[in-house]
Amino acid sequence: RYNEITEKDYLKMVNKKTASLIQACCETGAISARAKKPEVNALKNYGFNLGIAFQVRDDILDIFGEEKEFGKKIGKDIEERKLGNIVVFYALKELSKKEKRGFLAILRKSKIRNKDIKEAVNLINKTKAKRKSFLFGEKYVKKAKENLKNLPQNDWNKFLAEISDFVIKRVK
Repeated sequence: RYNEITEKDYLKMVNKKTASLIQACCETGAISARAKKPEVNALKNYGFNLGIAFQVRDDILDIFGEEKEFGKKIGKDIEERKLGNIVVFYALKELSKKEKRGFLAILRKSKIRNKDIKEAVNLINKTKAKRKSFLFGEKYVKKAKENLKNLPQNDWNKFLAEISDFVIKRVK
């Protein structure tokens, strides 16, 4: 476990899970369709960036989602003491020293209860972490879409662009 993370650490973590998975799926699809090397690379890069955006949204939903819609317990990353959540990352950068100590004290508890999660979310809400996280995710949606310019401009391309937009705005 990390005691503190950087944006580079976060991207490294996301690269090893969600981004790599979606990248591999997109690349495999292109190879299976016998696409040319530039198209395979475009879809590979599209998938990588889409995967980062997907994980960013997942991190946002973990803190701010509606449990019934999201289908997962809200605050699970806090309960699991994960600093590798982009919202937590931005909040810790913005909180005062005292608030940061309080947030980290919650993460160090042997048993994190619902009231601790609520307290942590209240601290996060004092920051612009949600907005910053969303903008960070949107940056990767734009990068994903940039790769679509290297593919045939057809209905499938439009569909991939729509998936990109959906990923950062989804509620589940």
